[in-house]
Amino acid sequence: MERPIRLQGTDGIRAVVHTISENRGNSSPVRRFLQEGKLTPEFVELYGFAFAKYIQRIRSPRELSVVVGWDPRDPQKILSDAMIRGLQKAGATVLSIGIVPTPLVPMYQVASNAEAGVMLTASHNPPDQNGIKLFAGHFGIKFFPQDDIALTDLIYQLDYRQLSTLSLSGRIQDCASAATELFHEFHLDVRNHLISDALALRDHILLVDHANGSLRGFAADVFQKIGFGQVIDVYEGIDREINRDCGAAELEGVSYIDPQQVQPGGIYAENLVIKRLFEIGLDYQSESRSGGKIVSAALFDGDGDRFFRLDYDPYQDRVSVVSGDEIAYHIAAFLSKQKKIASAADLFVITVESDLQTGVAAAALGRKPVVVGVGDKWLLLQAILSRATNAQPDSGHKDLIHKFENRPCQENLIPIERWLEELPICEEFSSYVGGEETGHTVTAGYLEDKSANRKLIFAGNGLKSALNLYAATEFAEHRSSPEFWRLLHRPFFPGFKKTLYVYYTDKSKLKFESPIWEDLHQTLIRETEERFGSRIAVSLVHKIEEPGMLYLEVIDKTEEKNVQAAIFIRNSGTEDKTGVYLRGAEHDRDNLIFIGEQLRRRLLENMINENHPYLKAAVLFLDGKKIDESAISRHRLLQEMTKSGLIDEAYQPTELGLRLID
Repeated sequence: MERPIRLQGTDGIRAVVHTISENRGNSSPVRRFLQEGKLTPEFVELYGFAFAKYIQRIRSPRELSVVVGWDPRDPQKILSDAMIRGLQKAGATVLSIGIVPTPLVPMYQVASNAEAGVMLTASHNPPDQNGIKLFAGHFGIKFFPQDDIALTDLIYQLDYRQLSTLSLSGRIQDCASAATELFHEFHLDVRNHLISDALALRDHILLVDHANGSLRGFAADVFQKIGFGQVIDVYEGIDREINRDCGAAELEGVSYIDPQQVQPGGIYAENLVIKRLFEIGLDYQSESRSGGKIVSAALFDGDGDRFFRLDYDPYQDRVSVVSGDEIAYHIAAFLSKQKKIASAADLFVITVESDLQTGVAAAALGRKPVVVGVGDKWLLLQAILSRATNAQPDSGHKDLIHKFENRPCQENLIPIERWLEELPICEEFSSYVGGEETGHTVTAGYLEDKSANRKLIFAGNGLKSALNLYAATEFAEHRSSPEFWRLLHRPFFPGFKKTLYVYYTDKSKLKFESPIWEDLHQTLIRETEERFGSRIAVSLVHKIEEPGMLYLEVIDKTEEKNVQAAIFIRNSGTEDKTGVYLRGAEHDRDNLIFIGEQLRRRLLENMINENHPYLKAAVLFLDGKKIDESAISRHRLLQEMTKSGLIDEAYQPTELGLRLID
């Protein structure tokens, strides 16, 4: 089997957890990860050791300190203990902060002047998976692809049998209490949220959905201290699996939820937060119409770096979803209104997954829209590049800026660290907004390190995003009219946005100019030209952050030459799936869906990993046969088959599902 040059995806690694030791002879933990897709304690220990050695090599610290946190899906601490062992064997001092949301790892890293941070989490992925996110430097920056490649190469050079004999030379410190205190102080600090009038929040009944994850006990407490009128932690005292029938990831791509969808047999029948939102919303329907109450919910993912908002609409008797694009726009609009004068630093950075109209709407605010590849590291990079450019860089810095603008996948995090060390922390950073459709929103945060130096931190932070959104959407003049709900959930005129997934793919097949890439390329051009006709031109766009992505722009041939639509195919960086992304105008919906379905069929025919255990289970299910639930999560299987279009909401095979059997 050919080994990939990079083990990591968009943000670290994720895989199904396997904690039972087995005698596999010469089978190394790395081989099991690559061939079987299993995350073992031995692999995690090896990964931690290699990470510490890499940081020691590139930063040469006098003493290496690494912050380590984890989410609740590892209650016996099997993987977190393995990570800590690996770091200690490399001589690192481990600052253990326990079960925490992901953004607290870089926050505590910056505050304690630690050299690096590790978060053990699979984020929004199903509960049978876990993963590793890495941070480095005194600003808590995530690894860039070149760092991932260098770390992967180091991992390949290690022998776990030798590693297992090493002693624990590093120390471990319990920093959980100090980290928890920092988290609360950070979010209550007026520099880190936009709330200026807490009295306006007294009319809110806020339900909290922490996805049974890392924000349990954190989010509700902060909301109460900030001043929300009534805060209800729906899952308090309820033991459920992380991300199961809850959380922000459950609602990706959803705009509205109708009452029948929470009834028995409905798609959200097991979602306690949505059910409670309808119940409480109906109880306060009259007061909500008069502007006296707002009944909403804050939804996070398992590790707390994503956020969606739900609201009960008293006029439509439905629940409306405010997702990543709208969240970023609302915050940008609020900051622009406060600032009044636009500047070159007023960036609005979104990813290719966003609605095309999001950038258009941001430009109307006087902001400069920038579209990057998927991953919050790219949102951060644009903030730094903009600040470095506006700081009148010398010739050396200009060369670095040019490199990162033109080949970011070939650079590591050291130059970024140096820029941040040299750039003054100024007001221009405060106006920056970056956002992903999936709910990561990045704005500047501030804290002090242990030497009382003011430090800047950029990180995807679900709770910070929630506080900022609630501040940005207090349209007091509209509270007693349907206009309030329209502005809240449709702050700009949206385009068409849909993603078609194929799960259980062999993602290694989708590489630039590979046979499958070329086949999809030709299919995409042919179908697009046939459906749209002579009124358009097509342009293949190379996205430098994701070289393997196949991205096609559909350009109107009028004088304006506007981008009318975008159709692209990319591998997920966090799950075993490949997506066909359709973005454009609402009037092109039918054309885009037709093209997307043709491409999805090609993926199903050419990219399926026939050895994937969940694919085998899917075929058995479609064929009406029994599946082995001791090895397969039935809930995960049905959820992924539904998202793939293989079965409908009643779990009956679709035409696409029957095609898979054939």
